[in-house]
Amino acid sequence: MKKTVLTLLITCAVCVMSCAKSAEDYFKSAQAHIEQKDYDEAVTDLTEAIKVNPRYADAYYNRGVVYYAKKDYDKAIADFTEVIRLDTRLAEAYANRGWVYQYKSEYDKAIADLTEAIRLDPKDGWAYNSRAWVYCKQDEYDKAIADFEAALHINPDDADSKETIELIKQMRGY
Repeated sequence: MKKTVLTLLITCAVCVMSCAKSAEDYFKSAQAHIEQKDYDEAVTDLTEAIKVNPRYADAYYNRGVVYYAKKDYDKAIADFTEVIRLDTRLAEAYANRGWVYQYKSEYDKAIADLTEAIRLDPKDGWAYNSRAWVYCKQDEYDKAIADFEAALHINPDDADSKETIELIKQMRGY
């Protein structure tokens, strides 16, 4: 009888463990929801992935992107901040958090994060371009032009940066 009960308990434990979803399973499910723009379900799955693995930086990162898409900027910033806490070398987390700060009109924080993203990945044209837009919002057009030109150096086919430089120069009488 004891052997039968023990066998049953072991069988149940193995079944429960094999039926449990992994953090990666939740993450993959979230990716499918993101592709369908079903952001609420994506947040649910990413949150579950984080519960299973609280150090899963990609889950925090993607949830931050989803919160940004939902215009829930404070939660996006919190998730990008957690990514940075987990991996201080991830330039994309700084760049995205900086972009979100710019939406909150927290320009000094935006510039600080975008500058750190550029320091970590000097070939990230998007970070230069993003920081240039923040400089424009602060009426710092010379710095904006310098960043747009840096973005163009990285990506010479960036028509938006070319047009924006010309527009700024026309507006400023350069």
